[in-house]
Amino acid sequence: TTMHAHRGFFMPIFRRYPMKNNSSGSSGIGFCGLLTILFIALRLTGIINWSWLWVVSPIWLSLAFWLKAREEVARVNPECIWLSESVEPEFIVDMRAKGMTNLSDSEIFQAFDMCYDYDIFKYFRQYLNGEGTLGRYVEAVNMQEYIYPANYVKMRYLENHDQDRAKEIIPKESALRNWTAFLYFQKGATLLYAGQENQNETRPDLFNKDVINLDGSRDISDMLRQLYQIKKLPVVAKSSYRLSADEGLGAAIGEHKEIQGKGRLLGIFSFEGKCGQVEAGIQDGTYTNMVNGKEIRIEDGKIDLKMCPVIIKENGE
Repeated sequence: TTMHAHRGFFMPIFRRYPMKNNSSGSSGIGFCGLLTILFIALRLTGIINWSWLWVVSPIWLSLAFWLKAREEVARVNPECIWLSESVEPEFIVDMRAKGMTNLSDSEIFQAFDMCYDYDIFKYFRQYLNGEGTLGRYVEAVNMQEYIYPANYVKMRYLENHDQDRAKEIIPKESALRNWTAFLYFQKGATLLYAGQENQNETRPDLFNKDVINLDGSRDISDMLRQLYQIKKLPVVAKSSYRLSADEGLGAAIGEHKEIQGKGRLLGIFSFEGKCGQVEAGIQDGTYTNMVNGKEIRIEDGKIDLKMCPVIIKENGE
């Protein structure tokens, strides 16, 4: 059968792969994506003469196959982290209409630990392009909290190998700074693409030598190192996560709340550079802004957008 043919071809590859790749890092593209790119390259160069249906087979293999693959890999290295480069909802619908298997994110989470954020990425881009609202994007993020398993992990990103550079689509320095802080605040894992720390504007070619700019002239590595500390907080890993949007001010307010606890992490992000104050829902006092390590003062429960991005940890004592 087709399933047995897939297993016979791919399982030896899966068993070898985890023994040779024990790094905890990620290249920003999943194993299935790499395998598909390899097959496409082999097909285009004439090394293999498969039909294109088989060339792209790694992206439409059935759930049963991936469950079996995970079981086989666990025998070799049970600590492997499984990342799926899931696809846009429209692509899923189109493929299914043609009678092909295409897994939704909800199905993927049965076999994979993480998957990409393509299910809602279009709402992010529509907001930036003026074709959608911040509220619609925020609503889509909140929806993930109840349509996926409680322990779901999304791979969050502003740019990627098949998407425009963040600096290109968010040219204003203050806006990009807020979006970058928001990226780290979001529930899930953070993906940085090649050269993002240098705010590269040109997306490199995947198949030809295309050296990225690393001259350090627009380096934001210090900010990224500061933001990385946020990802180490237990409340970010296990929280009830919710966003709200202030459409008038072009700002997002986010909250990580401890599960069965009182501690929380509050984030306020200004994406449009407008002046004003937002309700922080936090007691007045002096707090440390985890974005830059500086102290800020909260008065009347409000935060001035000029201070954004702001991320505050509240112990809930």
